[in-house]
Amino acid sequence: MTGSDAQLLARRRFLAAKQPTTGRSALPDRQRITTKSHETVVRALRDANRKLQ
Repeated sequence: MTGSDAQLLARRRFLAAKQPTTGRSALPDRQRITTKSHETVVRALRDANRKLQ
């Protein structure tokens, strides 16, 4: 594992530890997106992934 991988893993663990058990995002309000926006992003990423395969 490289140093950047270790830093990324540490960051993910830090964010996971902050994640509330209620299912709400640990992101600050200004970084949250609506469910509709999230679905749009997921759909676009899935379409792009299909095109790469």
